[in-house]
Amino acid sequence: MRGVHDVVVRNNKVQIKLTVSRNLTILQGKSATGKTTLLELIAAYDELGANSGVVINCDVPCKILAGRNWLRDLSFIENSIVFIDEDSSFMKSHEFAHAARRSSNYYVLVARESLPQLPYSVDEIYGLKNTNRSTTKYPVYSRTYASTYRIYGKSEFDGAKPQVVIVEVSNSGYEFFAVLCKNSGIPCISAGGKSNIYDIALNRKERDILVIADGAAFGPEMEFLVSLQRFKRIKLFLPESFEWLVLKSGLFPDKRTQEMLRRIASRFVVYQGPSPEPPATLARRMLPLLAPWVNRRRDYPVGGLPRRKHGLLTRRRRLGPPPRVGERGPGDDAARG
Repeated sequence: MRGVHDVVVRNNKVQIKLTVSRNLTILQGKSATGKTTLLELIAAYDELGANSGVVINCDVPCKILAGRNWLRDLSFIENSIVFIDEDSSFMKSHEFAHAARRSSNYYVLVARESLPQLPYSVDEIYGLKNTNRSTTKYPVYSRTYASTYRIYGKSEFDGAKPQVVIVEVSNSGYEFFAVLCKNSGIPCISAGGKSNIYDIALNRKERDILVIADGAAFGPEMEFLVSLQRFKRIKLFLPESFEWLVLKSGLFPDKRTQEMLRRIASRFVVYQGPSPEPPATLARRMLPLLAPWVNRRRDYPVGGLPRRKHGLLTRRRRLGPPPRVGERGPGDDAARG
């Protein structure tokens, strides 16, 4: 299953609306905002249908998963949005993480605590808030409306220079930011994994810290880092992944490259097996296919504009347009020589 799905659940007393756009969505927030009511309404509709008095508007089925036989029940659910309450202990198990990764469903998890075994996005952590639009003068008979909001919203960068930069990864992403920080005279540290970032930030003596991590799977760590912001000035830069950042950076501005990116993305986003592709995995799988074009762009500076000195523009024209994926372009042998 892929795409964005709007879900509206209502009866004569309450209406709850949410949007599900990834395979893992987390519902957190304060008590008495409608999370339990949402699950009860979906469970009633799943059991009794229209006789429950509940109406569900969604383009895919909505199911409740609970009980000891959850794994057996999940095997019969496909291409649906599955809702799970935090009282279900299996939600915190690695067995569920493995089953969810191999299924074709989207999952909405009601969980007040972090779930470190699940790689959910920082942008898919929501809370519920009441947005009552009723104008009746009899409030006791009015319907309560609720909708979602992102718990960790975006904030503007104030331009302050950090004292240290902590990067989640230790591969090419870290190498890139290490060079960038060296030019600015800022220490850059590799955390060697997202689960190590909190301890490193806590034990550093610096107060102004910039954390760079893959936002596509950083959701479980947000609660801990936000708690540190009471003592330190921690800024977060959380793109989907370093590979995705490169693909969207403007290094490939020409129409043919953009068309190729769209065509390759469509090949992997379409459901082709038991597991949908998260954006970070998609980016890592796309980069090898981009290699022939990336190598051919060595005559271009950042931004894709050709240099006119040293005859590079003439050489570029002689080599012709970039090859298609899987093909060798004209002049490749000459370029290697």
